[in-house]
Amino acid sequence: MKKILLLSLLSLIAVVQVSAQRHNHRKGDIKIENVEYKSVVLSYPETKELLMFIPVDLTIVDGEEGRIEISYPVQEEEYINYGFRDGRKFIIGRDGNKKTPKNTILCDKIPVRMTVSLSNLCRIFSNSNVDIFIGHDSFNNSLYIQNGLAMSINAKSITAAESIKILNSGTFTCKVQQLNTPKLEVVTIDGFTGMWCSTNAKHVSYKSNGIDNISMGVACEDLQIFSRSKGVICFTGTTDQVSLTTRRKSTATIALPELNQ
Repeated sequence: MKKILLLSLLSLIAVVQVSAQRHNHRKGDIKIENVEYKSVVLSYPETKELLMFIPVDLTIVDGEEGRIEISYPVQEEEYINYGFRDGRKFIIGRDGNKKTPKNTILCDKIPVRMTVSLSNLCRIFSNSNVDIFIGHDSFNNSLYIQNGLAMSINAKSITAAESIKILNSGTFTCKVQQLNTPKLEVVTIDGFTGMWCSTNAKHVSYKSNGIDNISMGVACEDLQIFSRSKGVICFTGTTDQVSLTTRRKSTATIALPELNQ
C-alpha cells in the first residue's frame, strides 16, 4: 500500500513538473533576443508632429531631413499601422480594424524601434510606453511634448528656438543636462513628473496637480510655480523674481532659487 501511495505521489510530482516545464516553455516562446525584426525606411520632410499609440523606442538623430526608420517584430506586421496624415503628422499605432491577440509581442510591451531625423519637429505625443533618446538636440520651432501614459526622455541637451512645453498626465521622467530655450513650461495634470535638468530659459513656469520629483537649475528672469501636488520641487540657481502659489491640498516640499540683487 505504501509503495502504491509512493508511486502515485511520484507520478503526481512528475506530472506537475512536466506541466510547469511546458507552461514555462510557452511563456518563454517569445524572447526579445529571438524576435525577428523587419525594417522600413520612409521619407517625410514635412513632418512636424509625431504621434505614437503603441510602445516605441524612439531615437532622434542628425541626418537626412524627414528620414524615418521603423523596425518592428515580423509577427506584429499585420497589427501595426503607420503613415503620414494631414500634411504634417506621422502616426504609428495599432491597425484599428484588427484586434491584436493577447499573446502577441505588442501586448507584452516589446517596443517598436524608430529612428528619425526631424529638425522641424514641433510636437511629440504618446499615449503608450515610450522611451526617447535625443541625439539631435536642435529644433527649429517650439517643441511641445505630451505624455498620456509613460514616457522617459534622455539627452545631453535639447534646444528649441522659441519654447519648450511639457504636458504630462501619466508617468514622465526627463534626464537632460540642459534645456536651451527662451521659455520653458511644464504642466502636470495628473500622475508623476520627474525632471533632473538645468535650463537657460528666461521665463520658467511649473504647474502641478500630481506627484513631483523636480531638481532643476535655473538662471531666469521670472519663475512661476503653482502647486497642488505632493513630492519635492527643488529649483536652484538664480532668478529676478519668483511667484509661488500653493493650494491647501499641496504637501510638496518646495525649494526656491536665490533672488538676484
